[in-house]
Amino acid sequence: MHYCNCEHAEFYPNPECGQPLVMWRADTEQWKAVQVQCPQGLYPHQDADGQKIYENTHFTTPEKAWERLERESMAWLSLRTDDVARLEQKLAALKNEVVEAGKAVVAVHERRNRAA
Repeated sequence: MHYCNCEHAEFYPNPECGQPLVMWRADTEQWKAVQVQCPQGLYPHQDADGQKIYENTHFTTPEKAWERLERESMAWLSLRTDDVARLEQKLAALKNEVVEAGKAVVAVHERRNRAA
């Protein structure tokens, strides 16, 4: 069985067509839209590059793949920005603790010296 996306047989098996199904994959490793053939059709198969085909990774146009990449990269940036903000707050709290621990060390030494 052969799949194609010709105007007369969009995404359906068509043994007479002879044209491979061509899709655009949103490649989140290289961060680009990649044109790929899908010789066995769509999900649950793999494209010609060996990547599993999902509805949120393979698209009919490069524009849709680029839109997905934009959403994914923006989400990644947002998550990591939030992580940095949380870590900066934790770092500030730890720095305050270091100051308090330093004060405790000084107080212990002063009190010990006075007691001696």
